[in-house]
Amino acid sequence: MTLSAGVVAREKFTEQSDDGFDAIMQISVQGSRSVDRVFLADMIQAQQGQVCFVRSLGGLIATYSYSAYSASKYAVVGMASVLRQELDRAGVGVTLVCPRRSTRQW
Repeated sequence: MTLSAGVVAREKFTEQSDDGFDAIMQISVQGSRSVDRVFLADMIQAQQGQVCFVRSLGGLIATYSYSAYSASKYAVVGMASVLRQELDRAGVGVTLVCPRRSTRQW
């Protein structure tokens, strides 16, 4: 199962509304968590499975004017890291993929 949820807004922290910040966190973090919880019980019961979170480098490297986006991606990186520890004995693997932005023009 691969999880990928996200939305981006290029706004400085001091200029972003609370609702805008909350929406980004809701989609990115809660979206990933909600999908994961649907399938996780069956994987644990079967003692096998693989969860793959698709994130971005925004969860590893902070970028000017992307405070909500980076915060949401850092949160998912942390969640995936904890899940990897928690699910190891259950036979469920957790992978985190952080693709880099392509510089190729299409």
